[in-house]
Amino acid sequence: MHICATYAGLYEGTPDADFDAKLVQQARQRAVKYWSERPTHVIPPEYQFETNWGRTFARMPPIEYMAWLTSTAIDNVYADSQLVVIWYGNQEPAAGLLDIVSRALKDLPWEQLAGGCDP
Repeated sequence: MHICATYAGLYEGTPDADFDAKLVQQARQRAVKYWSERPTHVIPPEYQFETNWGRTFARMPPIEYMAWLTSTAIDNVYADSQLVVIWYGNQEPAAGLLDIVSRALKDLPWEQLAGGCDP
């Protein structure tokens, strides 16, 4: 698992859709660097809106989460499968890591995204 600030590399200026797309692409590249080439899914971020100095800005949530998930074979019926998932969320200091991951990923279509799950 890897967790970092979404806009940690932004030193000046205001992020826009192009900048956000570059951040997502950089996250994908980091995933390959950390865990090599494997199926990867990015959960589209739910944008938050901030108003500063009379202007409203769309922002991705402040925290980037990345996890390499694996599923072992069950009764030799399903092959092992794995998936790297990247998502963006809020900081949740009171929540445990397992809670954060399970809430974010509970509705993912694992068989469709991870591959290797054919009986």
